[in-house]
Amino acid sequence: MSLDNTCGSKVTIVSSNELVFDQTNWNSEQYFELKSSFDDESLIDEQDCTITINVYGDMQLYDHLKDLKIPVHIVDNDRIGLKISDKPLNVTEDGNLATYTVCLMSKPSSSVTLTTSLEQVTVSPPKLIFTPLDYNVPQMITITAIDDKKYEQDHYGKITHELESNDPHYNNFLSEIQVSIIDNDRAEISSNMPINIDEDGPSAQLKLQLTSIPDDDVTINLITSDQVSLTLSTLTFTSLDWNISQSIGVKAIYDNIDEGNDYTTTIIYKTSSTDSNYNFTGEIDVNITDNDTAGLNIEYSFDTPIVEGAERDYFISLKSRPIFNVDITIHTDNQISTTSPSIIHFEPNKWNQKKSVTIMAKNDDIDELDLHSGMITHIIQSEDLRYDNLSSVNNTFPLDITIEDNDSAGIEINSVEVLKLSEDGKTDSYTVRLNSQPTNDVVLSFDISDIPLDSKCNGQVRVSPEALFFTQTNWYKEQEIVVSACNDTVFEKEQTIQIKHKFSSIDPKYNEVKNISCNILDNDTPPAIFFINSSIVTEEADTNICLEINISHLSIFDSQVFFKTLNDEAVLGHDYVFIPETQSVTVDAGFLTSCIIVDIIDDQKTESTERFDVEIDDKNLPDNVTIDPSKLSKIICVISSDDTSGLLITPNVLSIDEGTEKTYSVHLESEPDSTVYITIDNRNTDELSISPLKLTFTTGNWDNNQAVT
Repeated sequence: MSLDNTCGSKVTIVSSNELVFDQTNWNSEQYFELKSSFDDESLIDEQDCTITINVYGDMQLYDHLKDLKIPVHIVDNDRIGLKISDKPLNVTEDGNLATYTVCLMSKPSSSVTLTTSLEQVTVSPPKLIFTPLDYNVPQMITITAIDDKKYEQDHYGKITHELESNDPHYNNFLSEIQVSIIDNDRAEISSNMPINIDEDGPSAQLKLQLTSIPDDDVTINLITSDQVSLTLSTLTFTSLDWNISQSIGVKAIYDNIDEGNDYTTTIIYKTSSTDSNYNFTGEIDVNITDNDTAGLNIEYSFDTPIVEGAERDYFISLKSRPIFNVDITIHTDNQISTTSPSIIHFEPNKWNQKKSVTIMAKNDDIDELDLHSGMITHIIQSEDLRYDNLSSVNNTFPLDITIEDNDSAGIEINSVEVLKLSEDGKTDSYTVRLNSQPTNDVVLSFDISDIPLDSKCNGQVRVSPEALFFTQTNWYKEQEIVVSACNDTVFEKEQTIQIKHKFSSIDPKYNEVKNISCNILDNDTPPAIFFINSSIVTEEADTNICLEINISHLSIFDSQVFFKTLNDEAVLGHDYVFIPETQSVTVDAGFLTSCIIVDIIDDQKTESTERFDVEIDDKNLPDNVTIDPSKLSKIICVISSDDTSGLLITPNVLSIDEGTEKTYSVHLESEPDSTVYITIDNRNTDELSISPLKLTFTTGNWDNNQAVT
């Protein structure tokens, strides 16, 4: 059998248009598959048509099935409506947006206009247009929640889509969607909390307002603690002034009690209204800076120090009102001897009354600083922890008292003004004691202010004992010191020696030096001065010579003597000079010898030996030296000349090539007494020519080179 498509273009035969049945498959179903030829996406009515089946074959039993008509019914699959994107639509009143898309479900026959009607939200754009060409292209709509300032909790909004078109299928079509809205409003009280105020300071302004529009009037009642006061206790807000702040003055109450540097109290508010959202209770924090501090006021006159042994009063009061009784125990160091009373008692209702305390500076025997300190401390005990804890944090409220000392460290020497001693054996003595009690042992030793010149003496005087010891128990007792002079061999005349008293102690007040004078009568004679040698020989080549001079024994004085020259074959200033030119020499104290320095002048003249004598001037001697006739008071000085006559020729051998020139130089070896002429004899006139043949030297140019060519 075959299929004849009599529906025309409305139907397409998808399968083969011919089926074959035989004796083996006659009872098996076979199919013709048909399909609507097009989907125009337009809204059309349902359609009907017929197809024809032709049966042919050898068997005549099936001839009656020729031109079998089969009805075909075509059903349209397009619908009227809007296709809206499938996603949750959630927005918030504080600005979070949502979007969705929309298009037509089928092609319209003319343009379609979409408008919206809204509840609780706004959309953008408010109108869309779809044409037969873009009906199925999604267009976006943005949703914004309306911030209405009313507390509604989370709720829903609605968007209704209304369609208008000449296509009757889409005209007056309606479609709704629901939007979830998160409310950003709260039924609360807004304030400028926290409030910061100072005790006994100016008021602060508490500002209150509602956070959302109430459905009815809202009354706020304020309740405070005993720490603050308010200028108003009741406020009322309406739906018209709900967001306009109203002010209340808040002032801290000055109570004189230490409550901590900063503490917090609360103002309780209660709201009442027919609007059920505005029926609640809340708190507002008030931070208060306390101007009271637990502590002591100590009044003491520091204008003048208190002298050791004297009394003085000072006063104590509390800085703030305690909750319980306060006891103050007074302690002193070793510089304060007494206080009266030793315990001060304060009651809460008499907390600010001054109470006096009498103290006395300890009168000891110790030399301290002229102005030194005594310390008073105050230990507080109370069931009021603000006061009791003061001592637990190492706060003893110290009072530093300036004390004027009436003791003076030093030694008291009981003696004549100057001790009288002699080297013949006379001694003298004195006693020593301390002026004040030392804080540690004091050792008194002696330092003699002279330089021992004699090996048999350690110094000019001897002290016995060599040291004294003072303690805190014997400091005031006099101890004797015996002084004797050393019988030395040094010339000293009558002299005064200082004995230095040197203290050694851990006590810094006893680390000083104090002196006493000793007058010593000498038993030694002035030393004699003399030359060691009777003569000395020198040459002009010797630059300096020493004429050694001695004294017979040591002296504590510088021994300066003058000398003179005799037998002037050698001329002073021409042949020799003294250094220094004063013609004096000094034997220093503590020394036995010295030198007269003579500078020998090389005059570069050929001359004979010359002599000069140096003699101590016995007419101009100081009183601390003498001349011993048995010793040398004169020395003979002989100067021998080291100069010779002759010529110096440089070079002394000359080699010269024929036709060339060379020179040599000539000068005298020593200064002549008169002009010297030198004639040059050329004995080889055939071989050499010489110029000049005569040289002239004087006392002025004798040592200048003259050239010969």
